[in-house]
Amino acid sequence: MANWRDGRIKQRLIAATLNLRAEHAELFRQGPYQALEVLGSEAHRVLAFTRSRAGKRAIVIVPIRCAGLLENSAEPQVDALLWGDTRVQLPFAAPGENLKGLFSNTAVTKNRALNISAALGDFPVNLFIQTIQT
Repeated sequence: MANWRDGRIKQRLIAATLNLRAEHAELFRQGPYQALEVLGSEAHRVLAFTRSRAGKRAIVIVPIRCAGLLENSAEPQVDALLWGDTRVQLPFAAPGENLKGLFSNTAVTKNRALNISAALGDFPVNLFIQTIQT
């Protein structure tokens, strides 16, 4: 993140997301959009949604309106502690399930949620692909 201004990180984000989108084309092309509930002290600063199709689920989590949390930070990364108790509810996930994210992996809490401090702890956004057990 130290050299974020030179565009390499943005290019990595775009390339990684497009590769994942190509790998799961049907999911992104035809999976219906479903907003996810975000709870906690900074819930108004997080957008989360899912798309599901053919045994796969994409979970997207991005910060919004977070300039106040960044303050005078030299990097566009909100400190994990500032997210506090903010979490995304995942009513479809099993407690303890480990979700593999594009930028970091995160465990689902016993209350079927992803803590934003963990989901966005390593990178400002995250995209998880979950295999749906039937």
